[in-house]
Amino acid sequence: MPAPTPLRYRLSVADPLRRLLGLELRLRAAAGTPLVLRLPAWTPGSYLVREYARHVEGFSAKDARGRPLRTRRLTKDRWEVAAPARAGEVRLSWRVYANELSVRTNHVDDTHAFVQPTAAFLCPEGMESRPLEVAVDAPRGWEVSCPLPLVRGSLRAPDQETLHDSPIHMGLLRRFPFRVRGVPHELVLWGESNADPVRLVRDLAAIVEAGARMFGGLPYRRYVVEGLLADAGGGGLEHREGFVFLLPRWSFSDPKSYDRCLVLLAHEFFHAWNVRRIRPAGLLPYDLAGEKYTRLLWLFEGATDYYAHLLVRRAGLRDGKWLLDQVAAKMKALAGNPGRSLLPLDESSVTTWVKFYRPDENSGNSGVSYYLKGLLAALALDLRLRAATGGRRSLDHAMRLLWRRFGRSGVPVPEDAFPALAREATGVDLRRLHDRLVSGVADPDWEGLLAPLGVKVLRKPAAAGAWLGADAGEKEGRTVFRSVRTDGPAAGRIAAGDELVALDGFRCNAEGLGKRLEERRPGDGARFTLLRGDRLVEARVRLARPPAETFRLEADPGAPAAARRLLRGWGGDGKGPAK
Repeated sequence: MPAPTPLRYRLSVADPLRRLLGLELRLRAAAGTPLVLRLPAWTPGSYLVREYARHVEGFSAKDARGRPLRTRRLTKDRWEVAAPARAGEVRLSWRVYANELSVRTNHVDDTHAFVQPTAAFLCPEGMESRPLEVAVDAPRGWEVSCPLPLVRGSLRAPDQETLHDSPIHMGLLRRFPFRVRGVPHELVLWGESNADPVRLVRDLAAIVEAGARMFGGLPYRRYVVEGLLADAGGGGLEHREGFVFLLPRWSFSDPKSYDRCLVLLAHEFFHAWNVRRIRPAGLLPYDLAGEKYTRLLWLFEGATDYYAHLLVRRAGLRDGKWLLDQVAAKMKALAGNPGRSLLPLDESSVTTWVKFYRPDENSGNSGVSYYLKGLLAALALDLRLRAATGGRRSLDHAMRLLWRRFGRSGVPVPEDAFPALAREATGVDLRRLHDRLVSGVADPDWEGLLAPLGVKVLRKPAAAGAWLGADAGEKEGRTVFRSVRTDGPAAGRIAAGDELVALDGFRCNAEGLGKRLEERRPGDGARFTLLRGDRLVEARVRLARPPAETFRLEADPGAPAAARRLLRGWGGDGKGPAK
């Protein structure tokens, strides 16, 4: 049986200043059979229907003799091409408006074109498994970067899913190749910045090596990291053979900003195993036209963020005290999120399509991030495993078993598999703790979990003075309450969106509000004059004691030797590199 004819695409920059990509598709079509093409609505790894089809324009078609074929848009993301009279090649063309610089969308200017294939490449329905070629017409002086192999001038992919997972970048790019364990890697940077490429490559290579040590090797033959360095923005998106990150161009000299960069790089790299190869059954097979549901994003994103911090530590880039400080900051963030007591962690995975990527002033009251609480749930499970086995087993063992059983084979992970798999890997039954943290809304018992490692949990109020439980900021010259916590004294008296006019009869802005609250005591009354829409109202609030939301973790130098060994096995002694 002859091999199917490849789909032949051509990608170009139609007009960089009008932010337009040009795309063309040539394929053989049967006589009398219309074609229907579809554009995905979302990208794997970013769980929001983004309606990419709104940026498609100028769709047209011609038959083998160059005569126009009638086209019409069937739905928001599907186009129909009338059946050709004779079998032969059909040429389809369209443009894509590309003016959203992010890791999951398209962006074109006079220096580069970053193309997320899910947001640009129409595919004929029924031909998703066809091999394909993409010829890239880059402007003179531009380079082309992509994880796909380049064969005789065209990028090659075995199917649409592989193309969707392979961003195409062309432009004024800087390329920095390196090897880890003999495997070729490349860091590709676009945009002027104060980043030191030598340092970035060195640190990225150390992170890659730390991951390889954990899993016993690297799961790919080549890996491409695309760095978009721009005026603002941030984020990352994983792919099977690489990842993309976006960071502010002048952020690399600030130590805390660089720490965030390292964690972002480690997070996206850990996805080479967790989510790109170890994949949840709920998301498969991918249907990029509509939502797919899993309850496991706490494991695939939250645990990945946990391991991102561990990889930075294990790579020797930061010490044990840094790791404790990072964990303490996450504890503080979760404690300041009232929604953690309302929405179970596994349900936050299901609601990601309508909540996580669409935050509003009530998000902290109504939900919890599967990144944040997922990270802390993974930490809690890991600490329990280490304490129960004297450090002989850990979450690492469960992740490695996930890799051997599901990642290498490509078998999807069942939605309810993790507790039993963790017990098989470690001999410890985590189901009760798992159900409390993941299926329930319980907070981890940090004192009990960290005590076996000789780590003290020190809590103090989040702020001095009295607590209002509402966040105010400046907006267009006005002081506006941006959010109001449901568990704070302002709840039911002040609403998000209220404009602050005065406190106790005197004009007050956001900065002044903070200072004046520091001078008050819990139990004091406060009279707020507010504009609610165009109505002037007054609200009387009884101020409260600030909640204990600031955490500090300290390694006890007098802890027993067994506890110190557990701490070193997890992340060092809290002072310097692990022995």
